[in-house]
Order: sequence, then structure tokens, then C-alpha cells
Amino acid sequence: MAVDVEALESNHTSVLAGYSSAVYMSHSSLFLTFQKMSGGGPIFFDGNVATSDSSQSQYTTSIYRIDIDGLSIVPSARGEVPGWLLNQFSMDEKGGYLRVATTSGWVDASNGVFVLDSDLNITGSLESLAINERIYASRFIGDMLYLVTFRQVDPLFVINLTDPSNPRLVGELMVPGFSSYLHPVDADHLIGVGMIDGSVKVSLFNISDPEHPREASNVTVPGWSSTQALYDYKAVLYDPEQHLLVLPITSYDNRTWNITSAAYLFRVNGTEVETAGILTVPQNEYLMRALYIGEFLYTITDTTIRAYQTSSMELVNKLIYQEWNEFYFPCLMGSGEVAVVAAVK
Repeated sequence: MAVDVEALESNHTSVLAGYSSAVYMSHSSLFLTFQKMSGGGPIFFDGNVATSDSSQSQYTTSIYRIDIDGLSIVPSARGEVPGWLLNQFSMDEKGGYLRVATTSGWVDASNGVFVLDSDLNITGSLESLAINERIYASRFIGDMLYLVTFRQVDPLFVINLTDPSNPRLVGELMVPGFSSYLHPVDADHLIGVGMIDGSVKVSLFNISDPEHPREASNVTVPGWSSTQALYDYKAVLYDPEQHLLVLPITSYDNRTWNITSAAYLFRVNGTEVETAGILTVPQNEYLMRALYIGEFLYTITDTTIRAYQTSSMELVNKLIYQEWNEFYFPCLMGSGEVAVVAAVK
């Protein structure tokens, strides 16, 4: 649906399709993607449950482009690429070309980058990247793609997309852990938010030399910890004017069984990232978001909004918008090397 918010007029169209796996919009087009699976191997029976061998499955992704011009909505092209997309950051449109990063397979995984023309035909590709790994984060910046894959170490790939018919791998960096979210700081630096050994890790990558990217600095939160930013980029707050990164982080002390939820403030200078402060909330609250309005930093938990003076980070006021439910509490659990936050009722 397209809505003219001044004239209060609208227009809509309907597309018959399956569940959309990722949605991306440029200035003029809306791109919808749909995963398809073929194969799957033999079916195994375990009691009354039938399962298939997903290692034999072949994934492809259908992409539909819908052109948007004011109230005009016109489905205009359909294409297909091998593999599946991680999220909307796996797509980007520039100069009439759609660039897509995908992962193919599960057991013998590999990754690829595909460039599609205005009719969504593949005009260029770079395949077989990081065999036996899968994409954890991607970010298109101009003619460059920064791609993170992971299995045991964290490769940061730098891919040049200047020639749509010939994407080229120009740089690679191997560092411990992995990044699930990449955020541009300036022309020469990139923030990575991820995990290492069960703890949140914030990296500052120097990308001034595409052929030799390097990790300029990093901070690891002590102990077991997790952040919503691993799977929801809206949990990330970055203020370029104050060079401040704010993440909601939940920590777990395996000696005392204490769970702590806090807003971690990281100062991102030209060559270094460092912890600038920790705004902890009471143990019966779970921090979800942080945001700026004017000279105040607001933190939002599942029950309370707090306002802090940005210059001193002193608490100014708070609003309790929902009473705490004693049957609801955040619980930190380990899953391999990745810690996740779960709600238990």
C-alpha cells in the first residue's frame, strides 16, 4: 500500500506468494524475497515424527521487484539466485543493479555475491566464498561489500562491486569470534558487533586500505553476555556527533547466578573503541532499547523509561509504564558459543 499522507489518498496492489524471508526498499523499488527448497534427501522416522535430511536440501531465493512512484505500485521483475539471504542488509541497489549476498547449503555451506540487472537477471557473480561457513553479517557501502562469515574464526571479506559483471574479492581479515552486525562509522572505519567465547565483542575495523583491512581495536564484555543487537539491528544506537555506540547487554555471573541488564556505552574514536559507561537497571528489569532526544539519553526496559543527562550521564527522571510481572524474567542461556536471551513465564 502506498499512502499520500498530505492528500490522504492511497493505492494498493496484491501479490500472491509465500512467506517473505527478507524485504528491502531502495528509493524507487521494493524488493521481496522468497526462499524455495528442493531435494531434502530421504525421510527418517523417529517414533511418530518424520524428518528429512536437510543437508541434501538445495535452497534458492526468488526476488520480486515492485516499482514505487508516488501512489503508483507496479510489479516489474522477477529473478532468482542460489542460496538464502540472512536479512535486508544482504541486499543493496545502486546504479540500476541489485547486489545480493547469499549462503548455500548447511553442512557443506558456501557463500556467494550476485549482481542482477534491472530485469533481475544475474550479470555478475563471485561464488564459493568461505567454504563450510555461513554469512553472519553483511554491509554494502557504495561500491564495496563488507561480508562476515563464521565457523571457528571471523573472516571479514572486502568485495569490490565497481564492475557489475565482475565482483572481486580484494581483501580479507581473520579475527577470533564473529560479528553479527556491521555499522559504518566513516569512510575508513566500520563497527562490528558480535560474540567471542560467549561474550559480547565490539570491534572497530580499519577499512581505509581495502586490500588490507585490520581490526584497529576491540572491547569484550567480561563474563557471559548477550545483546539484542546480534539479531535485531534496531537495538543498536550510534550517535556520530558524540562518537557514541550504545547497546543493551545482559550479563550472567555463573558464580552468583545474578543476571544484570544494562546499557553499555562505547566511545568510538578515530582509532579506538573503549567502554565509556554502564547504565545498569534493577535486576527485575530487562533493558531493550536506548535512544537520544535532544540532550537526553533514554533507556527503555520492559517496565520503565529513564532519562539521563548526556553530558554527565546522571539520572534525571523515570517513568514506570508497566508494573513488573513476577512470573516474567529474562534468562540467559548458552547455545554453543552464542548466548541468547529468553523470556520465561
